[in-house]
Amino acid sequence: MILAIDIGNSSISCGIFENQPVMDSSVTDMECLCRFKIAAKHLSADEYMLLFYQFLAMYRISPADTCSILEYDHGTKSAANEKRILDACVVASVVPELTEPIARVARQLTGRQPLLIGQGIRTGFGIKIRNPEQLGADIVANIAGAFLYTEPPFVVLDVGTATTITYVDCNKDVAGTIIMPGLAVSMAALTDSAALLSNVSLEKPQELLGKTTSESIRSGVIGGHTLMIDGFLRNIREQYAAENGEKKIGLIASGGLAEAILPCCRNKFQYVADLTLQGAVSLYLKNGPAKRL
Repeated sequence: MILAIDIGNSSISCGIFENQPVMDSSVTDMECLCRFKIAAKHLSADEYMLLFYQFLAMYRISPADTCSILEYDHGTKSAANEKRILDACVVASVVPELTEPIARVARQLTGRQPLLIGQGIRTGFGIKIRNPEQLGADIVANIAGAFLYTEPPFVVLDVGTATTITYVDCNKDVAGTIIMPGLAVSMAALTDSAALLSNVSLEKPQELLGKTTSESIRSGVIGGHTLMIDGFLRNIREQYAAENGEKKIGLIASGGLAEAILPCCRNKFQYVADLTLQGAVSLYLKNGPAKRL
């Protein structure tokens, strides 16, 4: 089984997948056996190890070097027959100081070097930007995941701590990315800087012109974010897709805050909650397993 880890600025998202994908028409559906999320804090590798062991025990999954997690409180023949072994890991990280502690945990859990998504790995698509090594590992994984659901040209929207829009053209080349402050960041910047404005929930605004302070903030932050997204998509179509004769663009969305935004957008996205993790696993399968330590 493959442990996929997405290290973000706010949280570390994890999913455990079966090694082999299952084909379903044009979509590769890799079964995710379980998923969990850990707050992105500056902990030691030993502290992260404890957290991962606890989650694995909860889902009855064993590290490669031991089956004690499964058997410590079951001990029956049937439990032993059901044990599931973790033997591979892929990591997408945008927080360099957390990459090594998590990679160390992955090495101990799987007995292999984890695949770190970054420069030099096989992706199956081109990255036509000035400094390809600067493209975030999460964006690379998102693009790989989007190929499981649509054909290029397409746009990948990721709504998290930052909101990113990435365009992949009909030649399977990454043309570039737009990065803007995320919803929560925008809300915090507004409410922290204005004494009379309080933080409000990220819910869909009911009307354009708010009748209360909360309604007005919600309309401005969420409505403004959707206008940016729709506006950027219009410009991508006009400036990039049109000149290449590309008429229809696939739209794929992911990210923890995407569901607050998508109902307000004029453009209709296909939402894939585990896009980054699925893309990371597909990159692992393209690059093959690392040698045993």
